[in-house]
Amino acid sequence: MSKIYDLEYLSEVSGGDPDFEKELMETFIEQAPRFMERLTELLDDKKYPEMTPVAHKFKSSLTVFGMYPIYEKVLKIETDTRSGNDIEGLPALLDEVKKMVEEAINGLKEELETR
Repeated sequence: MSKIYDLEYLSEVSGGDPDFEKELMETFIEQAPRFMERLTELLDDKKYPEMTPVAHKFKSSLTVFGMYPIYEKVLKIETDTRSGNDIEGLPALLDEVKKMVEEAINGLKEELETR
């Protein structure tokens, strides 16, 4: 099974500093669930326009870790909530993102154990 992340860009950003990479991974593991909780709350409350900036902010973290499959889905959440298009598809899309984020977090935890 291929990984849902690619740490090549992280290595570039960190200049190969393993301590910095570890710190960024720990931060993602801590903050990603908060993004997901906030997006879920806003979706449940039907506050779609408020989802746009949350999704936008989350994308930068995804880029650092090469999580492009997740990035694409979060970008769709951002654009759909901004435009009001495909709102009915948001619950299923957010569920997909949640599963992918959990997979990414588990993978990063394993990466941390090997460092």
